[in-house]
Amino acid sequence: IDHHYLTDSNVVTKNNLPTLKEGYLAIEGLVGQRLVNNEKPNNKGGLGISLEKTLGLPQGPHQCDFADGELKTAKLNPKKTGLKDDFRLSAKWDIEYILKKISNMLVVTITQDDIIDNVYHLNMFDNPKVMPVFLREYNFIMEKGLDKISQSDTNFFVAKTQNHTRSLYIARPFMSALLGYEFGGRKGYETYKEVFC
Repeated sequence: IDHHYLTDSNVVTKNNLPTLKEGYLAIEGLVGQRLVNNEKPNNKGGLGISLEKTLGLPQGPHQCDFADGELKTAKLNPKKTGLKDDFRLSAKWDIEYILKKISNMLVVTITQDDIIDNVYHLNMFDNPKVMPVFLREYNFIMEKGLDKISQSDTNFFVAKTQNHTRSLYIARPFMSALLGYEFGGRKGYETYKEVFC
């Protein structure tokens, strides 16, 4: 893969990260290339780390990957008709933290053989129907309790366990639709028509 360093990662800190627009332009130049050097091939986050390193982004516990937004990767299903899995947002359940992460994202879709397929700039709240749904489901999860909530209790935003940690995810069909993929049948449409009608 050609490295498209945005910055010298030895100089960049969480206080001088590149912008989302700079990231978008750099990733556009990577579409069609295979991500390499996945240091965590058995970890779903490994491709995201590989992409961050390819871009020269610093590693660490900062809230967002860019000065004004977040970088996320998502595997496509084998037919490239939507995402393969639910879309992990955060293991941290602080609402302000989550809202900052999801209000301005670059989502990079990756094929089954680790080829960068596309890059999307997504502000979930451009659709005014998403915020009330997010607040309703987030509050429901928190009120029921992370130890008692089931993935099937909510439709749009779901609580799941990964590596013994409870994390917030966007349901696979909902995230696929947010990225412009077609619903896979009437059930998906009926579930999510509250947002898309």
